[in-house]
Amino acid sequence: MSGNNNLFLLFRIIGFIALVMLLGCAEKIGLQPIDEDKWFQQQSRSSLSSDTPSEFTLRFLRKEDLLEPYEKDPVSALISLERETSLQSDRDSLFVLMELCYAEAKKTATVSGFHVGDKYNAFSLGFIVLVA
Repeated sequence: MSGNNNLFLLFRIIGFIALVMLLGCAEKIGLQPIDEDKWFQQQSRSSLSSDTPSEFTLRFLRKEDLLEPYEKDPVSALISLERETSLQSDRDSLFVLMELCYAEAKKTATVSGFHVGDKYNAFSLGFIVLVA
C-alpha cells in the first residue's frame, strides 16, 4: 500500500509542478479603460482622414499575419495581398487592399522605380468610392 501512496504522491507533485509552469507562461489578459472620444477616433479613423489605416484594416492584417510584413515593406505586402485577393476575392480583403493602396499612393509617387500612381491610384479610387 505504501508503494501506491508514494506513486500517487509523486504524480500529484509532478502535476502541481506542471500546473505552476503552465500558469507562469500564460499571458496577462485584461481590459484597459479608454476615453470615449479616443475610442471613437480610433474606430472612425481611415486612410482618408489620417496616415494610419482603419482599425478594420489593422485587425485584418493581424488576423492574416500581414501586419509586420506590411510595416517592414508595404509594397511587397501589398503585392502579396493583391495575389491572395485575386485568388479568393472577398469584400474584406478587397477593402483592405484598396485602403492600403490609397495610403501608399498618398505617401509617395514612386517606390524604387515602380510607379505607385498607376495601379495603386486605381485601387485607391475604388476605396474612395467604397467609403463615400
